[in-house]
Amino acid sequence: MRLFVRVKVAQGLNLARKCHKEAQKLALAVVMLEFMIAGGMYISVESKYFDEIYQKQSVVVVFKPAEARELKADKPETDRIDELSNLIWLRESTRGKNNYSKCELAGKINGIGYGIPGPGNGKYICFESHEEEMRALRNWLKSKKSAGMSEKQMLCLYSGNNYKECKQEN
Repeated sequence: MRLFVRVKVAQGLNLARKCHKEAQKLALAVVMLEFMIAGGMYISVESKYFDEIYQKQSVVVVFKPAEARELKADKPETDRIDELSNLIWLRESTRGKNNYSKCELAGKINGIGYGIPGPGNGKYICFESHEEEMRALRNWLKSKKSAGMSEKQMLCLYSGNNYKECKQEN
């Protein structure tokens, strides 16, 4: 009987050692996976992959048909120059996070892509402040609006037909 007990105790200890080693391997795998996830999140945040997604906000308002007619009659068409200039700023530099590098080297900014022609001619415009660049952009938009251009035409002209609105019809 004693031999039987000794054999069973030895088998139990052997099984416990094996389980302990497997538990250590599993714990190491979990820690490595956590580091990989954290590293991936850090890289995506630093690379600004999700900035445009997080900055978009949507508001859904549901009107009954009678309310919609009253709203149109009461509210005149508004000037959307500020909205368009903010949209351009978002698209050109992700709201100033990706300014034109030559301007940043000079200690200035250009986060709206204004006055930056194609490569090769070496001419570009830099601004002292965000207010100055937005003022220039608003003035450009106002001049095009007074010339009779639609919002879509202004965006397409400004971007060189690179915005999604311009590519939908082509």
